[in-house]
Amino acid sequence: MPIPITRHAHPSLGLNSQKFFGSFFQKRTFFLLFFLLSLVFFSEVASRAHLSAPPPTPFLTDRHGQFLAQFGDVQDGRTEYGYWMLRTVPDRIARATVALEDRRFALHPGVDPYAIARAVWQHLTGGRSGASTIAMQVARMQHPEARNPASKIMEAATAILMTARYGRAGVLEQYLRLAPFGQDSHGIAYAARWYFDRPVSDLSWAQIALLAAIPQSPGVYNLDYPQGLKRAKARAVLALGRLYGQRVMDRPDYQEALADLAALKPRTYPARQPDALHAILAIQALNANAPVELVHSTIDLGLERDVTKIARLRLAELSGHGARQVAVIVADRASMGVLALVGSGHYGARNDGEIDYALRWRSPGSTLKPFIFAQALDLHVISSDSVLLDAPDSGTGVDNADRRYLGPLLAAQALGNSRNVPAASLVRLDGLDESQWFLAELGLNDGLAQPGRYGLTLAIG
Repeated sequence: MPIPITRHAHPSLGLNSQKFFGSFFQKRTFFLLFFLLSLVFFSEVASRAHLSAPPPTPFLTDRHGQFLAQFGDVQDGRTEYGYWMLRTVPDRIARATVALEDRRFALHPGVDPYAIARAVWQHLTGGRSGASTIAMQVARMQHPEARNPASKIMEAATAILMTARYGRAGVLEQYLRLAPFGQDSHGIAYAARWYFDRPVSDLSWAQIALLAAIPQSPGVYNLDYPQGLKRAKARAVLALGRLYGQRVMDRPDYQEALADLAALKPRTYPARQPDALHAILAIQALNANAPVELVHSTIDLGLERDVTKIARLRLAELSGHGARQVAVIVADRASMGVLALVGSGHYGARNDGEIDYALRWRSPGSTLKPFIFAQALDLHVISSDSVLLDAPDSGTGVDNADRRYLGPLLAAQALGNSRNVPAASLVRLDGLDESQWFLAELGLNDGLAQPGRYGLTLAIG
């Protein structure tokens, strides 16, 4: 009798296959997720590993080099200054910066493993040490964000790629353009002008060392305060010591730099020049779209102050007669450069002091009368001995400002006394078309309006 055979599945076969395929799919999912995250990470790193900076901001001086104003770039509600480009990085500045900020700069690819290990060890033993390289600082300055492990990893990767792309020289140049130097200023070229009023190539060893000390903590090393200046000088001494130890400086230069540093006093500035504020705003408008770093204006600051004082005294004298504002422009006749510009009595005062009356379009008054008389002489309408009538019944319909009439006058007397009626008579004799054409030829009229728009009042503005 045949014995029936019952086929039994191995009790573990189904479970093993599920584990196998489940493990396979888990691994594949893990690697796919890892690949996607890596792709996102490296795409972000690639987008950050470039050199970018805000446009340079202008520094304004008067014709003698005295400070007038600085024009800033508003970022996130805060005004920042500087960002001047360095055409070349002076060797002394490069060495001082590297001595303080990244002593192994020439040895690592953008991230310093030795500095990282040292920082980790000091953190574990209760100490404190930074590991940011110059390249990492550039990455952080270009893309500032909260400090945490993730941001540090992003900075490190960006620094490596940035160094590979632009080289150490390009990264150092970018650092010296972006680094903060206190008082909302950035870049060593701007700091050289701001603190020492000189181009960056003319800085002494002491000045270089002092400036190199600031970026680590601009608030702590604020040169505007005695304690900040003292701390900055102490860090500058450290920089000079390292440079001497590296034999970048010989002993006489080192001792001279220490002596210079002890006596060094950076320049300080007023917040603004209120006596020249309208002139400053006018210059800012002229240079609004020009990428100019150092602007030497034609303004003479001393003359500006004197003219402002005189204008205010005159306004006070005439205020009882209804005068509300005053404006003055003083120009050099040879160059036509504006030496002083007073736009109003007081910028912040009542009676619309913020309006620049010196540059507002308004009636020229009697300014055109000499040209009208000159045209009449040129056309032989009058001569030096001609007599003009200053009377209310001249037929011009024009009155004198003082409502007085002097009767018959020689042409020179009529012009010298700025009489409206004789001037209007000459416009009528010369002809409106001819008068407007003559003024346009002299650059005093754009020639766009029809002569009839002004009529005989062309003579009085």
